[in-house]
Amino acid sequence: MNRMQTRTRRCTHSVLKILPALVATALVFGCGAPTAEDPYAHERDMLQEIGIAFRLYANEHKEYYPPRSAEPGVFQPDMTEFAEYFSDTSEGRKLVDYITGQRGVDLCYLGHLVMDEEAGLTLLDHYAEEGAEAVRDRQTIPFDEEMPGRMRPRPIKGIVRMKEDLGRFFRREIGNPGAPGGGNIIPLLWEMPDSPNQNGGLVLYLDGHAQWRRYPGEFPMTQRFITRVRQMTAPGDAGVRRESQDTDTSTGAGIETQAGDAVAPTEEIAKAALIYVYPPRPWDIAESGPWDIRQCDRVPTVEVEGHNGYRILLRCTDIKYSEDVPSLRGLAQDKLAASGKYKWPVVEESHKEILLFPAKIENPLELKDRIPWADVQMQEDAEPFYLGCGRGYHWFGRMTVWTQAYLRRSFQLTDGQDLLELALRELGRAKDERARSSAFRLLAEAGERAIPILEEEIRRDVYGGAPKAVAALGRIPGDESSRVLMTLYSSDEARISEAAGAALVGEEVNRYIDGAWRLVGPDLRPAAKPAYIDLLEKGKDVRRISQAVIAFDWRDTKDTYLTFLQDRVSLRPSCDVAVHFGWEEALPLLEAICGNPSHFWECKTAFEAKRTLEGKPLTDEVKEAEQLIWTQTSCYPENQPAPSAVEEAIRTIGEYADEEVAALIALKCAIFEGGMTCGVREINKAGREILERIPADVTVPLIERLVGKLEDERTKGKLVALLEDMTAVEQAGTHPARPQPEGI
Repeated sequence: MNRMQTRTRRCTHSVLKILPALVATALVFGCGAPTAEDPYAHERDMLQEIGIAFRLYANEHKEYYPPRSAEPGVFQPDMTEFAEYFSDTSEGRKLVDYITGQRGVDLCYLGHLVMDEEAGLTLLDHYAEEGAEAVRDRQTIPFDEEMPGRMRPRPIKGIVRMKEDLGRFFRREIGNPGAPGGGNIIPLLWEMPDSPNQNGGLVLYLDGHAQWRRYPGEFPMTQRFITRVRQMTAPGDAGVRRESQDTDTSTGAGIETQAGDAVAPTEEIAKAALIYVYPPRPWDIAESGPWDIRQCDRVPTVEVEGHNGYRILLRCTDIKYSEDVPSLRGLAQDKLAASGKYKWPVVEESHKEILLFPAKIENPLELKDRIPWADVQMQEDAEPFYLGCGRGYHWFGRMTVWTQAYLRRSFQLTDGQDLLELALRELGRAKDERARSSAFRLLAEAGERAIPILEEEIRRDVYGGAPKAVAALGRIPGDESSRVLMTLYSSDEARISEAAGAALVGEEVNRYIDGAWRLVGPDLRPAAKPAYIDLLEKGKDVRRISQAVIAFDWRDTKDTYLTFLQDRVSLRPSCDVAVHFGWEEALPLLEAICGNPSHFWECKTAFEAKRTLEGKPLTDEVKEAEQLIWTQTSCYPENQPAPSAVEEAIRTIGEYADEEVAALIALKCAIFEGGMTCGVREINKAGREILERIPADVTVPLIERLVGKLEDERTKGKLVALLEDMTAVEQAGTHPARPQPEGI
């Protein structure tokens, strides 16, 4: 009989111990998520003590963690040697019982680094086809390079044995072991949900901390993976193949995702809210951050005066490492004494809460005060709000006033509590410049109604905050705000005039939109042309103002841009404008830049603009190929191009008819440094492979000419080294001939 079907979720003693908390949880959540009392605290401590046992083992086994059990269908550590790291006491026996599933809950351990569902299913495929004995000690298991959904940094090839130091490949902040993206995102050992209806379990991570994760949710709590493990633990089913279990077994209505999970409509809202609250950063290696979805109801669990609603909890996790370590009586004391000191992970959580009611509500503001909010630790200054209507729901939230305003704008919610009243309330509470600045930003969310108030704040200039109020005006679109800002731009007071100029132009910021980072800013203002032209002639905000010049067809700026080209300032936007309007007067200026560049990027930018004005622009195919190669700098696995697509892009550029343009594109890639950007080696490699496809009588003279002209010594040094490598290849006779069309 299947162990998972016969065991209870917790032993009788544990159930009796936490019964009051479980009852409260059921009333508040309806589906078993832990409350502020955390009924899983005891198991969390046990898992973290087991985490130290893993590290004790790794210290004596060249940093490797124990392999998985050789017994088919048993996803536990091999206890042959691992058991020696636990004490022969009641505490030690409890830990061993917990690991081996003797305490009413099954744990899952793979023994390999698995960061995502596809890698997990691939590993299970190998177990099913080859057996645990053949797979468990294997150092590396091949993993399809083009498999979607993969999650691993480039230095790690395939699925590797679990080791102590693997966290460094996922660290986002170099030199900070506790930074998000280190060992605290690598799952090591986790509780198996007992059934599709149970909504989570504890996960032990490589850094030693344990945390409750919802099911179905992020790996390892994805539905396909957990279902597959369940099937492989059933007697006689250890060799089950992946294709036999891709059927949804969830309850409740939902939609089907690419991963095969059934997702309630609220799931998409929760994921979008998570991105709005904490968008993935461009430098992040993994998607996981301090924020995650702790709870997302698939069926209504909140009842208020006959209205049934869904609860979404977004959780922020802060992991600290304390010197105050428990006694660890469950571990072998001799091993512990010989290993030195360990820090104890302390997990602190705070939440934002969203409630969605699909039914019509006559008085939502009154309902807000009767909602049974979750018994969890909230963010500081969180309070209940009625956010408004959108996507077929009435939205309520418990969060900060700033978060509710941001979510209302992001989801384009209508109605809701009066933003102007909320902003005025915060302005009245503000006791320093920083607080008033935040209140000004909130006023901007209220739209044109806030303009008279901001004008008054500019006149009052409390705490010297007038420039911040001017900046808030810039966040309000429309003719009225443009009129006020133009008046302020003419002010005799320099700080007000400068603030108004910046507000008219609008600050561009990185936003995570549709799965990618984009530089976005407020709408440009055609009524602000006099201020834009004045700023342009002063050389300020040239790139942003050039967007307005193109958008509003301001051709009368030609002399200014030709002067920029002559002086070699603001080269990129000047080239863009000259190309857009087809100004042939720019050709001799671009020719001069190409003939005597001070920097490589200056040469490439001017050369491509010159080619376009000469009627020989880059083809869309080459532009797309170059862009695809540069997507390798993305640290997001889902944004990485397939190796076959990169090879095709290299071929497209290498065989481009305009060989000099192709050579410049290749050189840009070959000498790219990129600081801490991902994919530097891949970009360099692509550049060199393109150069190999271009005749040496094109590339060598071009590099020699650049070396003789460039003033940037660092770039010159890289070009010289590249030239030496190419010359050595040419002398060895291994430089491939340029592919010729058929029939030649």
